[in-house]
Amino acid sequence: MKITITIVLFFSLVTFGETQAQSVILEDSIGGRMAQGKFFYNRTNVAANFYEKPTYLVDSVKFFYQRSGDTLIYWTTSGSTPYEKNELKKIKKSKDFGTRLQQGLTLTDGRVVIHELRAVRFLIRNDSLFEEGEIYDIDAREMAAIRDRYDKMRSAEATEQFLEIMRQHRHKTFVAIFCPRFFDDGSRLQEVKDSRTKCPNAVRLSNYWVVDSVRYYEFVVSNNCGLSGESKWGYTVSENFDFIRFGGYSSKEIRFLTKEQSKLQELVKD
Repeated sequence: MKITITIVLFFSLVTFGETQAQSVILEDSIGGRMAQGKFFYNRTNVAANFYEKPTYLVDSVKFFYQRSGDTLIYWTTSGSTPYEKNELKKIKKSKDFGTRLQQGLTLTDGRVVIHELRAVRFLIRNDSLFEEGEIYDIDAREMAAIRDRYDKMRSAEATEQFLEIMRQHRHKTFVAIFCPRFFDDGSRLQEVKDSRTKCPNAVRLSNYWVVDSVRYYEFVVSNNCGLSGESKWGYTVSENFDFIRFGGYSSKEIRFLTKEQSKLQELVKD
């Protein structure tokens, strides 16, 4: 069962280490902010080449976050790049090393991975979570027709025309991506759109747990908008909007959210 919800806005298996979260200063691009640090972990293949036997290790990155009023900002990984040791020396001299730039695992060929962090912005309105992203004032069918024409032409002129169309119809704003009430009626899938977009997000509940009286939700957001067609991303959050999982990285609380502890079938109707 899928229900469309329209939002009207009035503002435009890993093993975890025992490392404890620390307080660290991280300056946001808008201005100086105090941010807390929390370690997130990922099971990573450290083989240098695809033909090598995979060697999986647990990598950790400190995600910084700051919550003030209804604003929540997380600094999470935007990319990971291996560097030779002589390049690493230069990176370590950067003022961002240890915050926006963090050292990861060493590959079997001696290169060292550097994780780069970026800010992901959210708003919390009552019991709903909004994420800053892009919306489009043309629907998915129109978008698909535009992409099809572009794919057939494949010229520099067609590319520029396509990008200009995207610029005209794309707007950056906060869009609702999660609310516990989405699933109160037993549905696992909701179509969510605000009043300004013709290309909505679909929010699907993947799993649900209750641990020490706190509810946890794993959900996936997807749409068929934008330059590359279908986009899909997801999170695991508590009912208090504490993030447990970003992409492939999870905090140590994830160890309590097991398959055996899942309450999904008690919440939804297939």
